[in-house]
Amino acid sequence: MKIQHRTPTVFSIYMVDVMCCALGCVILLWQVNRQNYETEQQESERQRIEAQNQTRKLLDANVTITSLDDVSKSLLGKLKLSEDGRVKVEIELSKKDAALGQLTVVSQKDRQELEALRKTHEDALAVLANLKVDVKRLSETQTKLEAEKSATELSLDAKIKAHNDLLKKIAATEGEVVILKKSVDDKRTELTDAEKVFRDKLTKKEQELIIAQLANKDLVDAIKKANLELQITETKLTDLELARKTISVLNVEKSLLLSRVQQAENRFAGVALTGKNVVFLIDLSGSMGMIYDGVFDPDKWPLVCDTVAHLMESIPLNNFQIILFNEKIAYPLARKGQFLKYEGKQQATEVAKILKSIRPADGTNMYDAFEEAFSFRDQNLDTIYVISDGLPNSSKNLPLSLTGQARTNFLTKEIRDRFKTTWNRPGLPKVRINTIGFFFESPELGAFLWALSRENDGGFVGMSKP
Repeated sequence: MKIQHRTPTVFSIYMVDVMCCALGCVILLWQVNRQNYETEQQESERQRIEAQNQTRKLLDANVTITSLDDVSKSLLGKLKLSEDGRVKVEIELSKKDAALGQLTVVSQKDRQELEALRKTHEDALAVLANLKVDVKRLSETQTKLEAEKSATELSLDAKIKAHNDLLKKIAATEGEVVILKKSVDDKRTELTDAEKVFRDKLTKKEQELIIAQLANKDLVDAIKKANLELQITETKLTDLELARKTISVLNVEKSLLLSRVQQAENRFAGVALTGKNVVFLIDLSGSMGMIYDGVFDPDKWPLVCDTVAHLMESIPLNNFQIILFNEKIAYPLARKGQFLKYEGKQQATEVAKILKSIRPADGTNMYDAFEEAFSFRDQNLDTIYVISDGLPNSSKNLPLSLTGQARTNFLTKEIRDRFKTTWNRPGLPKVRINTIGFFFESPELGAFLWALSRENDGGFVGMSKP
């Protein structure tokens, strides 16, 4: 396993997000303008169809008027024929006095028919007058629609011109985006060079660690040698007082050597392994089982579980508890809200086995996880070990309007502020926060975990893929 220490970098890849958002806004404005243009085209087409319908109605009215004119002419012809009949009847009345009664009846019937014809004619004239009014109104409507169509065409021309201007602006913006992309590439190159320098420094640190481990081995050999000399001295010395004094001196030296070995061993990649009443806060989000987004890593989660067991064996534990967190809080060892008594290496091995049977999933609700961990303060909690590979992205306190990077920025600030004002506020015994990043590939994650441990008297280590 390579051990990697990383401090926050000055450059942030957020700049790429900002530039992409700017380009997205320009494209969005272009799309909105295009949709407005299409809407105006549809409205113009609707008005044109309505004008055609009005014209069709006008033609139908003209046909109706023509038909009524024919009916009127027919009625006038009948009226003329009726007048001729009446004249003939009067002539016959003067000649035929004998048939006066019968002719009078016939004359009255003809008059009634004449009156009916006149009434029908008057009704036809009234209908004709109404139709003429409708024709005039339709003509006015058609004139108005033509005027509106002209105005719409003028507005459409203005929109087309504005659209062309917007296209020119988009082209200019695309040129600026190309320049910005080139600037980003240059920054990435600088970041790669800086990362190479950092890795060289890290390699040097690893070499120093190997030397320290060799020194640690020398200390162990010295202890063995001291024990051997102690046994030889106890055998050879016959003077009990002298033997006791020599043994006392050797025991003191042995204690000093043991203390030095314990100090050398009681660290984990630079993090001091301290704490008697400890909560292990372990990230169980989906990324803890992946090498990167969407790619499953069968070794990552088992490595996390073995690391937890190694920490338990190395820390001078009295009491402990394991809290898993993704979008919810879970106690894999049961006894929620209560410490468990540490019973040695066999128990640590059993804990690793239980953790390996669980599958990581869902998001990262680190805020609620810390809230749960600090509920152990009244049980003399002194240290929290945080093991995670991602920034927080979920919480009950998260505003619904925030998305993407804004969610993470809000939650990281919220967690750090909560430490200062509530969890580790001044006046309370400070709970030490040690953080371990799995795998440490994100500068943002490293900066957050590093700041979290530094502000709470703890240490930070970034683990790399072995």
